[in-house]
Amino acid sequence: MALQWFHLPAAAGAALHFSFGYMETFDWTPDRVKSIAPSWFEGLTAATANNNVAWAQDIAFNIGVYNYMLALGLVWILWADPRIGRQLAIFFAIWHLVAAAAAHYTGVMPAFYLQGGLGLLLLAAAIGLHSSVHWRRYIGLPEAI
Repeated sequence: MALQWFHLPAAAGAALHFSFGYMETFDWTPDRVKSIAPSWFEGLTAATANNNVAWAQDIAFNIGVYNYMLALGLVWILWADPRIGRQLAIFFAIWHLVAAAAAHYTGVMPAFYLQGGLGLLLLAAAIGLHSSVHWRRYIGLPEAI
């Protein structure tokens, strides 16, 4: 497997989403949620906030499993044929940009910045740097880093 430019943000994204999955499936506590989305606690009493977090635990678990699957998809990019890996990278980059928009809409700014940044990096690596591969081939340099 030759290392491709899009492997770097894909590997970082996989690690990020495995950690999101863990937090949402096994570490969904009021303190954790407040550290990630403090705006969700504004104007609420501690009891109400705790009840809301408890109510959302099953939903968080479901979303955590989605994050595990997203992480596995990003890992798949690392072992896929580079042409297929590039297409997967574009797909998952767009997925991250849409997820970032949802995070912004719901006020989870750390997820907005992480997912949006990762989506942009992955898209740039898969699309933008692809043109540099053609240029490198033209002047006789190897395509992979």
